[in-house]
Amino acid sequence: MMSSDFSNPYEPGDSEEVTQDDRNMALLCHILGLLTNVFGPLILWILMKDKSAFVDFHGKQAINFQITLILAYMASGVLMCVYVGILLAMATFAIQVIFTILPAMKAYEGQRYVIPVAIPFLR
Repeated sequence: MMSSDFSNPYEPGDSEEVTQDDRNMALLCHILGLLTNVFGPLILWILMKDKSAFVDFHGKQAINFQITLILAYMASGVLMCVYVGILLAMATFAIQVIFTILPAMKAYEGQRYVIPVAIPFLR
């Protein structure tokens, strides 16, 4: 029988202390993704991943989401020649806005949030 070393990714671990600074940095990871694509969250994650497990988690979520968005926008660019790409680009933009604001709010509340449409490149 396997031991249950895995915690629920949606809730902070029992031993995890989430400070206001951690919440602000996690929120910034998501907001920077909206403004700078993958570069802002990546830089912030590299700087903060060893200092806070909470920021590490949200930084990975933001980076994964931004990489997923890049792939979706590339696919929509290729599909522009058959006009399906226009609809895909609009849907991708709507998803980008929604799943940037929602995890940012959860981060500020001190909660973990797994973005359901993000491909988990970083775990």
